[in-house]
Amino acid sequence: MDTTALQRGAQLHSEGRLDEAEQAYLPLLHGEPQQVATAHYLLALLISDRGDPPGAIAHYEAAAGMGASAPDFFYGYGEQLRKAGRLEDALKRFERALALQADHADARHMLGVTLTALGRTNDALESYDLAAALKPQSRGVWNNRGVALEALGRLDEAVASYENALAIDPHHAGAHHNHGSALLKLGRSEGAIASFDKAIAFNPALAEAWSYRAVALAGLDRHAEAIESADRALALRPDYPEALNTRSVAERALKQHGAALASAEQALALRPDFAEALNSKGSALAKLNRYHEACAAYRRALEIRPDDASILLNFGLALEATGDLDAAQAVLAKAEALAPDLPDARFANGLIHIRSGRLLKGFRLYETRWTQKGGPRHGFPDDKLWLGEATLGERTLLIHAEQGFGDVIQFCRFAALAAAPSRLRLQVQAPLKRLLSTLPGVEHVYATSEKSPPYDLHIPIMSLPLALGLELKDVAPQNPYLHATEADIAAWKRRLPAASGQRIGLVWTGNPGHDNDHNRSLTLAALAPLFATTAQFVSLQKAYREEDLALLDQTPQILRFEAELKDFADTAALIACCDLVISVDTSVAHLAGALGKPLWLMLPRFCDWRWMDERADTPWYPSATLFRQPAFGDWDAVVARMAERLQDI
Repeated sequence: MDTTALQRGAQLHSEGRLDEAEQAYLPLLHGEPQQVATAHYLLALLISDRGDPPGAIAHYEAAAGMGASAPDFFYGYGEQLRKAGRLEDALKRFERALALQADHADARHMLGVTLTALGRTNDALESYDLAAALKPQSRGVWNNRGVALEALGRLDEAVASYENALAIDPHHAGAHHNHGSALLKLGRSEGAIASFDKAIAFNPALAEAWSYRAVALAGLDRHAEAIESADRALALRPDYPEALNTRSVAERALKQHGAALASAEQALALRPDFAEALNSKGSALAKLNRYHEACAAYRRALEIRPDDASILLNFGLALEATGDLDAAQAVLAKAEALAPDLPDARFANGLIHIRSGRLLKGFRLYETRWTQKGGPRHGFPDDKLWLGEATLGERTLLIHAEQGFGDVIQFCRFAALAAAPSRLRLQVQAPLKRLLSTLPGVEHVYATSEKSPPYDLHIPIMSLPLALGLELKDVAPQNPYLHATEADIAAWKRRLPAASGQRIGLVWTGNPGHDNDHNRSLTLAALAPLFATTAQFVSLQKAYREEDLALLDQTPQILRFEAELKDFADTAALIACCDLVISVDTSVAHLAGALGKPLWLMLPRFCDWRWMDERADTPWYPSATLFRQPAFGDWDAVVARMAERLQDI
C-alpha cells in the first residue's frame, strides 16, 4: 500500500485543500484491493465535505463492495444516505455500525434522527435516550430528543431536554427556537417570545424563529408586532406560507380584512393544500360579508382536514350567516362531537336555536358562555348559582349584569317573574342604576362599582329565561317595563324647542369597539334622505365619529344634547319626549323598546341572534318595526324605505 500517498492526501484534506487531496487519492484507485478500498473511503469522506452526498455514496458503495467494514465507515455511509433522502438505506447502515460497536454514540444519535424522519418517533426517542447516556455532553442529542418529545406531545419533557442542550451550548440558536416552540404549545407565550428572541440574537437569519415569534405575539393580542415579525420572516424567506398565514390572522384581528384575505391567498399560492390558510381565507371573507365564498374556502379546508373542529366551527358560523340554519347546526354538532371541550360550537348552536325561536333549548346551550370565558360568573360563586332548579322561597336573589347595556335592558324584564315571593336585588352598570330603579319587583338596585349586597343565591341576568323556563311566547312584556320619571320628562320638555312635525330620536352608530360594528353602524351622510322631511331630529348619542362631525354641524334639524345625557334615565326621559326612535342595533334601541316607544330598528343583512330572521317585527319589543338590509352593506335601501314611510306619517 502506498502509505506516503495516503498520508499526503490526508494532510491536504485536513488543510481543506480538497482538489489537491483528491488528485493525491485518485492514483490509489488502481492499486491493490485494500488500497483501493481505503482510497474509495477517503474519497467518500472528501466528497462528503464538499456537500455532495450522491458522489460520496458512490465511493462508499465501492468501498463496501471491496469489503470495507468498520463502525465509522458505516456511520459515514449512513449519514450520506440520510442526507440524500434514502432513509431506509441509511437506517440499515447505522444499524450495521451499531452491530459492530454498540456504544457508537454518533451512530446511535443519527439512527434516532433517521427514525424521526421516518415517522417512528417512539423508536427515535429510545435511540436518543441511549445516545444521551453514551454522550451526555452532546447538545445535538438533547436538542433532537426534545424534538421527538415535542412531536409526541410530551411538552414539559421536551422543554427540559432543550434546556439540557442549552446548558451545554447557550448560543445554540436552533435549540432556543425549539425551546420557544414547546413553550408556545404549552401556552407560555411570554417565555416562548424570550426564547425566540435569543434564537434571533444568535442567528438573525433564522426565519423560523421570526415566524414562530409572530404566532406567539398574535396569541398575546400584540397583532401589530406579530405582523412585523412575520414580515421579517418573509424578508428572509419570501416563499414561507406559514408566516403569510400568521400575518393574515394578525391582520384580521386588527380588522384589516382585505389585507388578511390577500395574505391568506399568497400563502395558498405557495401551498394550495394549506388547510390553516384556507381557514384564514374563509375567516377574512366572512368578515368582508362574503359568506358564500367563505363557505367554499372552509369546504376545501375540510377536504384536507375533515375532523378539524375549529374549521367546522367557522364553517357553521358562515352557514348561519347565509341563512342555512339547518346545515349550520349539523356542522356545529359535528364540531362539538369531535371536540366536546370546545364550548364555542355549543354556544353557537344555542344562538341558532334562539334565532329560530326555540328559547329554552337555546338558553340551555347559552350557558356555555361561561366555559368560553374560562372563569366563574363575573366572580360570583357557582355554589350559590340559581338556575331555577330550586324554589326561592323567602331567600334573597341577586341578579347581576353581564355583557352590554342593551343586554341588561332587554333581560331585566324577567326580574319581576323571579321576584315573588323572594327578595330581589339587582346589580348593574352605574349608568343603568337610576333607570332600573323603576323596575317593578326589585327591592334595591346597586351599581357594579359598589360592593355586592348580601344575598342567598345569584343569577347572571341573561340566565333568567333558562331559570324561568321561558319560551318565545313569554318574552313580550304586557306593558312598558321601564319608565322615565315625570320630573325628568318635564325638564326635557322645557328644554326642547317646539317641533312643527314629528320629533324623532336618532342613533346611527354604536360602540366602535364592538366586533360587528362595521356592519351595524352607518354614517350620518347615509341618513340624508330622512332630513328632507319636516321632522325634528334629536340625537340620542353621547359620542360621534370624526367623519360625522362636519355634517352634523351643517344639519341644524338634528338637536344635540350629549353633555346632558348623564345616564340612561336621562336618555329615557328624552326618548319619552319623542314620537319615534330610529336606531341601529345599540342599547338605545333596547331602551326605546323597553319604554314602549315606537322604534324603527335598522339591521344589517346578518344581524344579531335576538332579532331572528326575515320578520319585520320582534316579540321582544311589540312597538318595534325592523328594517333589514336586502343585501350586505345596502343601507341606502333601508333609509329609502324609512324616508318613504316618514312621508306617510
